[in-house]
Amino acid sequence: MHAGDRSLVTPRNLLLVGALAAACMALRLVQVPAAGMPASSLLYLQAGLLLTIAMFDASRRVLAVCIGATALVWMAQVWPVYGARALIGIPLYTLHFLIALAGARLAGWPRRDPAPIGTDDILRFVGAGLLLLPSISAAAAVLLPHWAFGTPAAELPMRLAQGAVATHLGILVLTLPAAFWLTESADAPRLSPGTVLPTLGFLALGFVLGRWQGTAFGESLGEWMLDYRLLAAAALAWCVMRFPARWSMPAIAGTMLILAYAVAERAGATPHPLEPVLLGLELVVLEVLLLVLHAVTRDGRLMRERLIEEAGNDSLTGLPNLKALRTRVSEDDGTDEELGYLVVDNADRLLAGLGLNAHTALMRAVAERLSERVQPYYVTSAQFVLMRRRDDHRHPDWQQVLQRLESFDFEWNGIRYRVVPYVGHARIRNSRASGLDAAIIAASQAAFQARSLREVMPIREGDTARMQDVAAAQRKKLDEASSTLASLRTGEVALYFQPMRRIGESEQMPVSAGEVVCRLRTPDGEWVSPARFTHELESAGRLVELDRAVIRELFRWIRVHRQQLGHLRHIGVNLTGQSLTSPGFVRELQTLMSNPPLPPDVFCFEITESAAISDLELSRRCLNELRTLGCHVAIDDFGTGVQSFERLKQLPFDLLKIDGSFVRNALHIDSDYQLVRASVTIAHAFGAEAVAEYVESPAILACMKELGVEWVQGNLFGKAAPIEWLTRSGPWPT
Repeated sequence: MHAGDRSLVTPRNLLLVGALAAACMALRLVQVPAAGMPASSLLYLQAGLLLTIAMFDASRRVLAVCIGATALVWMAQVWPVYGARALIGIPLYTLHFLIALAGARLAGWPRRDPAPIGTDDILRFVGAGLLLLPSISAAAAVLLPHWAFGTPAAELPMRLAQGAVATHLGILVLTLPAAFWLTESADAPRLSPGTVLPTLGFLALGFVLGRWQGTAFGESLGEWMLDYRLLAAAALAWCVMRFPARWSMPAIAGTMLILAYAVAERAGATPHPLEPVLLGLELVVLEVLLLVLHAVTRDGRLMRERLIEEAGNDSLTGLPNLKALRTRVSEDDGTDEELGYLVVDNADRLLAGLGLNAHTALMRAVAERLSERVQPYYVTSAQFVLMRRRDDHRHPDWQQVLQRLESFDFEWNGIRYRVVPYVGHARIRNSRASGLDAAIIAASQAAFQARSLREVMPIREGDTARMQDVAAAQRKKLDEASSTLASLRTGEVALYFQPMRRIGESEQMPVSAGEVVCRLRTPDGEWVSPARFTHELESAGRLVELDRAVIRELFRWIRVHRQQLGHLRHIGVNLTGQSLTSPGFVRELQTLMSNPPLPPDVFCFEITESAAISDLELSRRCLNELRTLGCHVAIDDFGTGVQSFERLKQLPFDLLKIDGSFVRNALHIDSDYQLVRASVTIAHAFGAEAVAEYVESPAILACMKELGVEWVQGNLFGKAAPIEWLTRSGPWPT
C-alpha cells in the first residue's frame, strides 16, 4: 500500500487503523429504529476503512485481504439464521471490492504524484466518495440479501436509506482525514507551546461557555456538540490553522465520529426519517470546509517556507547565501564564533574560457568539497564565507580547509582546472548584524591580502603589522598602476623585441623573427613590464588600450625604419581577449592592416591561451579576417590556460607556443617533458608549427629538436631588448 512512497502497513499506521476498527465494531451497536426492521448500525466505519485502503493500495492485495476478512465475519453472523444462503456474501463482497476500487479510481487514487492533497482533490473525492459510492454500496448491500433472504419489500427504502447514510458517515469520519494524515504527517512541523496552550484555552473556554448557556449539564457530549456543531467547527478551524496534519486530522476524525454517533442517536428519536440524511450532508459541508481550510493553510505555509529557502540560496548556484548565514547567526547566537573567507583565484578565467555553466559547476564543486569540514555560504563570484558545521562544535582548522582545496582538481569536459584558494579568518564579536558584517569584512581583507602575497597559509585578522604592510604595498601598487595606465593615453610605451629562431637556422644570420613586448613608465620613471599590473589592467578594462597603444607605436616605428627592416620575416604581436571582442579595436586593426608598413605575412598575432574571450564567434571572425589578409595567428603560453580541444578547433592558428614553464624543466621533470611532447603532437595535429619558449641552454635546444619543435625562443638566442636593435648590425644582446 502506498501513499506517495509511504506504506500504509507501518506500526504507526496500523495503530491508527486498529483504533478505528475497534471504534467501528463498537458503533455497530447504535440502532436505527424502524417498524418491523432488525436493528442496524447507522455508521459503517468499515466502509471508510476499506475505501482508505483502496486509495492507498496500489497492489490491491491488501484490499482483497481486508474485504475477504469482512466477508467471513458477515457470513459467520448470518449463517446461524440463513445457513448456506449466507454464501451470498461471496458475490456481495466481491461487488464491494469492485465498488471500493471504482470509488478510489474515480477519486483519483492511488496517486503516483507524491504532492499533498489539494482543494481539487477534495472536491473530486466528495463527488465520488461521499455521494456516488455510498449509494451504490448501499444498493448492493440491500438488494442482494433481499434476493437471497427474501426480506420484505416494504423495508427496502428504509434499508437503502440506512445503508447509504451509514456508509456515507463512515467514509466521512475516516477516509479523508486518514488520507491527509498519511500523506502529510511525516513532513509536518513540530508543535510549539505558543500554539498548543492558546488552542487548549480556546477549546476549554468554548466548552464551558457553551455548556453554561445550554441546557442541563446532564446532556450527552454528542448531543451537545451536535447542537453546537458550528462552535465545534470553529474550534476545529482553529486547530486546522494552528496544528499540523498529524494532530488536526485525528481531531477532525474524532469530532466527526462523536457527531455521527449523535446523529445516530437522534435518528432513533426523530419522527422525520430524512433528518439524519440532512445532518449527514451538513457534516459533509463542515468537513469539506475544514479540509479546504487545511489545504489552503498548508499550501501557504509551504509557499512561505519555499520563499524563505529560495531567499537563503543563491539563484544561480543554489548554494546558501549571506541571508542564510545571517539567519543562522541570529538563531544560534554566533558570538565568539570564527568565520573564514575564501577567495578562489583565477575563476574568472574559467568563466570566460568555458562559460557560465562551468563556473557554476566549479562553485558547487568547491562547496561540496568544503562541506565535509565547514559550511560554505556563497557571497559572489568565487568567494565564500565559511562557518563551522552545525554538528561540529570545534573551531574550524583553516589550514586543513586550505589543504582540502589545494589537493582538488576540477574537471569540465576533459579540461582540468587546479583550484588556487586563499583564506582569511576572523572572530564574530557579537550576534548582531554589525558584528557579523565586521567579521566578514575583516576576514575578506585578510583573504585578499593572502592573495596579494600568494600566501599559502590562512591569514588571521590579528596579524595587524603584516596586514598593514600588505595594505600599504597594495595602495602603492594601485597608485603606480593608476599613473602607469594613464601613460597609455599619452603614448608612453616603449617597444622591446625578443628573437625567435627556426631550429637548424644558422646563428650567424641576423635576427629575422621574434616577438614584440612592451614596457610602461611608472611615476618614478622606471620602465616595467605590463605583467606587473596585469590584474589591475584587466579589472579596469584597460587591456584594449594597452594593445592599441602597442600596435599604434609598432606601426609608427616600422614606417619610420622600413628601409632597414627588409630582413624581417616574422613579428609576433600579443592580443588580449578583451581586444578581440572590442568592435572598436577590431575596426582600427583592420584599418591598419589594410595598409600595413610591411607585408601582411610578416605579422603574427599571438593570443594567450588563458585569454578571457567572452565572444568566441566575434574573435574567430576577427582572426579569420587577419589570416585572409595574409597574417599568421599563434596560441601563446599553451598549457597554462583553460582552453579545451574544442576551443582549439574553433580558433584558427598557425603556431602553438608552448609555455616556458614546461620547456625549462623538460630535461629534469618527466611530466613537463611529456607535456611538451604532447603539445608538439597537438600542434602538428592541427596543422600548426610548435614554438618552445624559455630555451636557455644548448641541452634544452637539443631536447626540443628531438621532440620535433620547429621554432625556439629564449635567452640562448637573445633576451628582450629595445626594438631599435633591429636596425643595428652585430650580435643581439644575451
